[in-house]
Amino acid sequence: MSKSSEEERELSEEERELLWAIKGGGGFSYGIITEFVIETFELPWEMIKFEINWNKSRYVPEDKIFAIRDSAPTPTLTVLKAWEDVIASTDSEANQLVGTNLKITARHAPENAPFDPHAVSHSCTMYGYWEGDEDSLLKFIHKRFKSTGYALRPIKDTDKAGRKYNSKTEGNGDRYVPYGDQLMSSWDRYSFHNVDRLMQGLEGLPFPPDEDQPAPHKIISRLVNAQGLGEEGHYKLLKSLTSPLVLPGNEGLGLVTYITLGAITGNYYEHVITPEQKTKSAFPYKDKLFTIQYQTWWNETDGQKKEAQNNEVFTRVNRALDWMDVCRNYDIPNTSGAFISFKDSSVPTKTYFDKSYEELVRIKQTHARDPFNHFCSRKTII
Repeated sequence: MSKSSEEERELSEEERELLWAIKGGGGFSYGIITEFVIETFELPWEMIKFEINWNKSRYVPEDKIFAIRDSAPTPTLTVLKAWEDVIASTDSEANQLVGTNLKITARHAPENAPFDPHAVSHSCTMYGYWEGDEDSLLKFIHKRFKSTGYALRPIKDTDKAGRKYNSKTEGNGDRYVPYGDQLMSSWDRYSFHNVDRLMQGLEGLPFPPDEDQPAPHKIISRLVNAQGLGEEGHYKLLKSLTSPLVLPGNEGLGLVTYITLGAITGNYYEHVITPEQKTKSAFPYKDKLFTIQYQTWWNETDGQKKEAQNNEVFTRVNRALDWMDVCRNYDIPNTSGAFISFKDSSVPTKTYFDKSYEELVRIKQTHARDPFNHFCSRKTII
């Protein structure tokens, strides 16, 4: 049904097909949306943004590099398995985990060095949103990650929002936090602002992306099948993150390489999205467990840009992008596809739309009033 403040009516067959297509069919494929109506939902009573760290990378001034300084670092495999178990959980408490990412930083390995998937350690950070109070969150974290040697970043008042904090009564001491202002995150990138703070011996803080200098970057992706990576998949993923193409000292120069695993299913998602809703969009990967986003970001000041090939960042970027190419072609069992939000010109368009592709093409050919295909850019439908 199409709803507005003035009318409610049945959609035509053409409208139904176009509505299905634009929900997952990629931007700029079918036209320009000038107006839409959304159905709002009540804010949660309390929402907490939290962060858990393992093997935190610290700046070593004498060596001018970032390195894991823990005497007994946690194997990345332990962290990866624990996080994957959480997002695949059917426990009722998992309904309170509204969203989560796991960031794993790539690390240097000498050419032909022995690789032990059970021992290799990378710097890892889990980010999450929790619908509930701090006490229930801490119990959940302890239950799920107590064997991993985690370090929870202290939860501050500014990490909390929701109806509980969204009103203010004079004289009673309540605080007012506009919902969303304190829950912004920079999970999608590694801020050089924070790298610079860490090099000065200061603590890095969550940093809204639009307050940092835009940085050139590249992101490629694949998705993990519903059954999870499995043993061989875990080993291959960690191997792809341990590479001679990742040079020591990159981070201190503002060149960072890492992956972000993003949950797109799990108990929470099954709880809020009905089977009927799942059929109403063209997004083809609703049955996947999570995305793998390989990311490389590099930062250049105006002075470095003038130096062109003579600046240290420039001379290392090609090696980092070679790492991206190797990762894209890495044979990791139980993975497939690619996520359209992270387009790569070398990935065939059909890969992004999978089983929805042929129907998306048919709908565009049938309904689009665009004989010269002006609504077309790299990776749009036809």
